[in-house]
Amino acid sequence: MNGNKVFYNEISQLRDLFHKYGRFDDSNAKLDEISKYISIYIYQLQKEISKNNFKKLIAAYEKDKSFQLVPILKDLFAEVASAKEFLNADKTSIFGNSPILNIDDSDNNFAYHLIKLVVNSVESIRDNGGYNFDLLNESFGHFVRDNFRNHIEDAQYMTPFEAVELMCGIALHDLEKEDKTKRIQDFIVCDPCCGVGSFLSTFYKINKENNVIDSSKLKIVGQDKVARMVRLAKINMLLFNNQSHLITNGNSLAGESAIDNYKGKVDLILTNPPFGAKFSSEELKPNARNNYPLLHDLILKNGTNFSSEILFVDRCISLLKPNGKLLAVLPDSVISSAGLNSTLRHRLINTRGINIRGIIELPAVTFAQAGTRTKTSILYLEKVAEIPNKNYVFIGQSEQIGFEVSTKKGATVKVESGENDLLKIFETYKSNNFSANGVEQKVLNESPSCVLIKPELLHKKSWTPSHYNARKLTAVKKFKKNGGDVELVKLNEIADFLTNVRKKEYIPNDSKCISILHILNDDNLNYEELLTYEPKYQGVVCRSGDLLFSKINPRILRVLVVPELGLNLTCSSEFEIMNSNIEISNYGLKLLLMLPSVQTQINYLTSGTSSSHNRIKSADLANVLIPLPKVNTKLYDELFAKAKEYERRNKKINELKLEMSGLKNEFFELVT
Repeated sequence: MNGNKVFYNEISQLRDLFHKYGRFDDSNAKLDEISKYISIYIYQLQKEISKNNFKKLIAAYEKDKSFQLVPILKDLFAEVASAKEFLNADKTSIFGNSPILNIDDSDNNFAYHLIKLVVNSVESIRDNGGYNFDLLNESFGHFVRDNFRNHIEDAQYMTPFEAVELMCGIALHDLEKEDKTKRIQDFIVCDPCCGVGSFLSTFYKINKENNVIDSSKLKIVGQDKVARMVRLAKINMLLFNNQSHLITNGNSLAGESAIDNYKGKVDLILTNPPFGAKFSSEELKPNARNNYPLLHDLILKNGTNFSSEILFVDRCISLLKPNGKLLAVLPDSVISSAGLNSTLRHRLINTRGINIRGIIELPAVTFAQAGTRTKTSILYLEKVAEIPNKNYVFIGQSEQIGFEVSTKKGATVKVESGENDLLKIFETYKSNNFSANGVEQKVLNESPSCVLIKPELLHKKSWTPSHYNARKLTAVKKFKKNGGDVELVKLNEIADFLTNVRKKEYIPNDSKCISILHILNDDNLNYEELLTYEPKYQGVVCRSGDLLFSKINPRILRVLVVPELGLNLTCSSEFEIMNSNIEISNYGLKLLLMLPSVQTQINYLTSGTSSSHNRIKSADLANVLIPLPKVNTKLYDELFAKAKEYERRNKKINELKLEMSGLKNEFFELVT
């Protein structure tokens, strides 16, 4: 049985035991208690203590149920809590001022089940190579997640090991290629919002196996504003016998803290900052110039609130030394949204000392166990000492991560499913030399998508990895290969975009509104639903003959030429209203938009917080490439003729549908 299965089997029993025991009233108390027992067992393993070893205690209780476990456990914990491995810098215990086990002397059966869980779980880690199963990560996921649901500032969504491993792997791969003789000082690895220390412990373990950084020079630095996370991070480091760490309690964004001592000194930052917490400019002003090199001018202005994910990117840049690297998990908003997110991206790409090295999009399921399917990406940048080179930017897009998330007995658990294509992305990353012979974009791998792009594209275009998807680029390349009588034209060169213009027009009171959901079977209108629909908002003026294209969830194809209904009409603002400005009518334009090769482009131009709320922006839609036969060629004449015939039959079908709808209504009126 692998580590995950052992853990889930034991944790499900433990949850029932906690419920039956009834002593702990919240998830944090449960986690605090189990962390104490984990610490005792780690201490026993590292010190090779045989007396009162957990395994011996379990055996003794199984042999004699009257065996008094609890008093022995309390003595063991008193010894561990005062051991130097579990002391803070001020010599206080990481378990608090008066560390005790919160268990009654009579609760021997509960203690037996608890220490058995600890032994089985820790041994499963040791049996599986020591770093492919993060016990504290999983403990946090089960016990604390619900408690943090309404405390967004404290929410440290646990990064799945699959993503942590990729980020550590990329960092170590690039560090291995550098000149080791130049590393004469300590090599500092930092996470300024470390949670339970997953990045720090994983980097330490993988580096120890591969000896990329001399262990005597490797210094681990972490900070978190939640004291419980600091305690767990320290235990996590001890789990892998790492003594060379400095993990402190403090706010890395506002006020003064221990992390300030590392400004401009950090070699590598690996982090997953909390999303969505807000900080006012007043909170940030005192240290704005030191902590926020890119955004301090905006912070010094009054009245602006800044999201934590934006601030952490800038804060990390202040901590990096020349040639220092940052790999951070960020929400889709930082990569694709407007406002301050766009300002940050603009300043990152235009700052002389910053080099964007890669962006890798993660699947929506990545953080589902933590209760969110927010789209996220890994941003990889370097704070270069000299003028940035012109290396290509690595763009990856993961579509599956090797697991899905299901609910068992009220707990969300990871269930193995499909492949983890982050492994393929890493292999592709390692095998390329970031050379593309001058082309703007080069496909390295089609599935999962891995592409090299010129950094100039980040100046001019999107940062969203799906917009550079290899399948989209391959589809465009196939167009160009055909050549001959076909040319590629941007959609806005053959169609006028009218939505913004129509928004200004007067809407008659008797108007009927076409909703996204009124379009059936790709391109047919549900007349009866339209006639009874009462929208909350008036919509945008549209007219018969207009071409409507759904910008929301475009993977569900909804494109319609508005039929003649004899009604005043509006449509949802989720449509883009277009009209052909070439000889081919809107019906022909509709067919061109329905081409699979065009749909492939559109589907990879979406952005949004999740897979169910994807949208394509009008500006991106306008740049979609349409394969159009050249005028005065046989192919153009044939296409024009087919489009005319399609228009004729489509109009006839709509006329028949209107007649049928009228006949049905007349029939109903006769008998009601």
